[in-house]
Amino acid sequence: MGTLCMMGWTYRMGAATLEEFLKVPEPEWVSSFGDASEEPFVFLSTCNRIEFYFVCKGSDDSRFSFLDGKLRKLTGMEAIDHLFRVACGLDSLSVGEGEVLGQVKRAFGDYLKRGVKDHILNEIFNAAIRTGKAVRERTRISAGKVSVPSVFTEMLKSHIDMADAKVLVIGSGRMGMGFVRQMSQAGASDIAIVYRSTRPTGSVINVEEHHISELPSILKDYNVIIAATTSKDPIIFPEMFDGSKRTYVVDVSNPANVHQSVKSLKNVVYMDLSDLEAYVSDHLGERSKSIKAAERIMISEENKLSRRLQNMEVEEFLREFYTAARELADREREKFKKEIGKKSDMDTLISRMLDSYTKKLMHPVTRAIREIVSSEPGFIEKLKDLRPRTFSDLEKSSSQDR
Repeated sequence: MGTLCMMGWTYRMGAATLEEFLKVPEPEWVSSFGDASEEPFVFLSTCNRIEFYFVCKGSDDSRFSFLDGKLRKLTGMEAIDHLFRVACGLDSLSVGEGEVLGQVKRAFGDYLKRGVKDHILNEIFNAAIRTGKAVRERTRISAGKVSVPSVFTEMLKSHIDMADAKVLVIGSGRMGMGFVRQMSQAGASDIAIVYRSTRPTGSVINVEEHHISELPSILKDYNVIIAATTSKDPIIFPEMFDGSKRTYVVDVSNPANVHQSVKSLKNVVYMDLSDLEAYVSDHLGERSKSIKAAERIMISEENKLSRRLQNMEVEEFLREFYTAARELADREREKFKKEIGKKSDMDTLISRMLDSYTKKLMHPVTRAIREIVSSEPGFIEKLKDLRPRTFSDLEKSSSQDR
């Protein structure tokens, strides 16, 4: 039946690992998962993670081996547990954030739209999404400031009066617009946004708009700089600062948008995702109780899913076994028909056919039973309940299973 595999990168692996992965052209690592019309997989991409979920067909599955060493790989229950933690907000920089569940839903929806479905992926993702929703409904894990923009805004408020903040947000995607909203709600009124290729959409306030080409000439006019783009290379350099005023620089991009040398500039206070993680850990407070409650819900749902997947595997095995038995019976029947044409003794032919059929049918079963009993002696006790004592017992058991 196969098992779930996850291959991906998260913020915990560091920017260096991401940069190595991003050296592979994007069309190559997406197309490596096969023709979308043939290969079912779920691709989850956020500002803090790039993850592929697919079904491994065997331990020697090497379809995506070119990504080995560049991405983390999880299989089986480890992969399922990781997906559940992502959907529940337990693997986020800001624990309990609500946005990630929507991102998981969208990734699953994109997979469904491609029209090539895998019943294992369907079962697991539906369960993860249900669990993520249940955790947020039954706990207070999402109470308070939990999104990346909201937490960084809280951090900045401890350094600067928002009425004095001149904010430049670089990036017009969801993250960038999230910072625009949070900074506005915190009291900042002088906000501008820099876009690279697409003008910002969905803004809740009026902001100045600048193209990325203007960045070198305007950056020095602002004292709060927020970098939130998908650029693979730095776009903020030391020469853009004049050093005359204290400037707060927040870089939430992976790889970093801010050149390393900016960190050592006089009057520059630099923050990145590692600072956010430390801040959240120090301010969990009452949410720690919700985290434990969320983990209990998650473990319970994972156990239910595990039992469903096991039942699915058993049913698939039985279907395959019955199909093989039917095919074997058909082959033996054809052999029998040929023997009849030779005018052989009918009783001898029937006995020979049934004996051949029984041996071929039972050979893999008996071999498996011997191997299991040799490694698990207690298994023999379970087999005793299945042992038919008479023909009528076997016939009765067969009729009850129909």
